[in-house]
Amino acid sequence: PGHADVVRLRYHGTIDAGLTELVERVGAIATRMNITERILDIDSTGGQVEEAIRAGDAIAGARWAIWVRDGSICHSACVLVLAAGDTRSIAGTGKVGIHRLIRDHSIATNRRELNAELRDVTEQVRDYLARNGVAGALADQMMTIPNRRLRLLTTAELAHDGLPGTHAPQDDPHPNQFIPQVGQTSGLPPAAF
Repeated sequence: PGHADVVRLRYHGTIDAGLTELVERVGAIATRMNITERILDIDSTGGQVEEAIRAGDAIAGARWAIWVRDGSICHSACVLVLAAGDTRSIAGTGKVGIHRLIRDHSIATNRRELNAELRDVTEQVRDYLARNGVAGALADQMMTIPNRRLRLLTTAELAHDGLPGTHAPQDDPHPNQFIPQVGQTSGLPPAAF
């Protein structure tokens, strides 16, 4: 595709409502202009978990590709935005880092309430990652690292969790694509499958 067939948005900043609004606005303009290829170059230390999920849902719905370019970072809640991409690219010196995700506006007043809140966040993140084709176990890994620390993921860990590459479930062939092929090779009619 030529340059007119692609919209590229470079975002450097916090994951908040502003990112969600920006992605939705640029996506709507791209749709009106019949631009189907959308690329978000992201460079962020993180931000709000809930907004990362909202932004990610908007990104997934509009089929954006997400890139962490050379020299860029994607830490904390940014990882949720990265997970939403139709395709996810992490350049050689791009860094992806994780730690425990917590709500910005916690209402917990004791350890029991805080643990319940953390379990709820973990479940939300696990479900979100799974629907975006990323290993839900990444949510569990995040929760083992205190939020004042950061663990950079290795290339092998990124690949194991399904972060780089194409959105896995979307990349799988539809089950109906197998039926004629299987029926033809087995000699059985497609209705047998």
